[in-house]
Amino acid sequence: MPARVGCSGWSYDDWVGRVYPRALEPGDWLAFYARAFSTVEVNSTFYRTPPRGIVAGWIEKARDVPGFELSVKAPQSLTQDLLAEGTVEQVARAATAWRLLVADRLRDAGRLGAVLLQLAPQVRDDDATRGRLDAALRALDGLPVAVEFRHTSWVGAQDALALLDAHDAALVLVDGPGFPLVEPGAASHVYARFHGRNDDIWLRKKPEGDARLNRYDYRYSSEELAPWAERLARLARRRLVRVYFNNHPGGNAVFDAQAFEGLLEGTGGPVQRAAIPKQRGLDAFD
Repeated sequence: MPARVGCSGWSYDDWVGRVYPRALEPGDWLAFYARAFSTVEVNSTFYRTPPRGIVAGWIEKARDVPGFELSVKAPQSLTQDLLAEGTVEQVARAATAWRLLVADRLRDAGRLGAVLLQLAPQVRDDDATRGRLDAALRALDGLPVAVEFRHTSWVGAQDALALLDAHDAALVLVDGPGFPLVEPGAASHVYARFHGRNDDIWLRKKPEGDARLNRYDYRYSSEELAPWAERLARLARRRLVRVYFNNHPGGNAVFDAQAFEGLLEGTGGPVQRAAIPKQRGLDAFD
């Protein structure tokens, strides 16, 4: 199976001049991005459910790019709130409603990658949370789903891993400060996210400045990416692998994603490249 590599988002003003030509209108950024990568992770869906016109616009902008897909992050109202303290019925209703508005429409257009469920850092592994997570996964049945746990109680939790396996949901693999190296589970697909390694900013109790931006302002070295490339290349021989770089400031994610594609191919891993040749590459615009 091929590995698909891309970025977490594409709509960043600081990519202009480094990733996008200055003359390119923001409305054309996605179409331009889709000519360089075969996949993208949509983070904006975490903050609010997009109107029907927005989803239709994503589909339209990628109409000339065969095979391009969008993975979508489920809303925080579901993954941060209801999965933390809602009822099973509330979780099921919310997941079903969001699925109809966003995920199913992308799937029906042949553009859905995976659905990402990112639990809040304070959500622990326990029977109640697993019951709510099961309700969400049941509501999303038939879609590729990846689950990102961020509390240490989930690490090695066999009941939680069995739940994911039962729904063919991928356990998200994360490279970032404080995230342990875990095995991907038995799902038919793999989902990996790269946040950078600014340990001092991520783990500082009282970060200075715009910590939400600065923590992702990181450029990986080849030496840091090589072990991941070898690991994911092995997995890609048996499963579909999706890899997203979230270190977006200054276009770092773009350059690291391109470098990672090369490393994957260098280790013998199959890579799903963009279907349309790149336009001059994605760098060094004036």
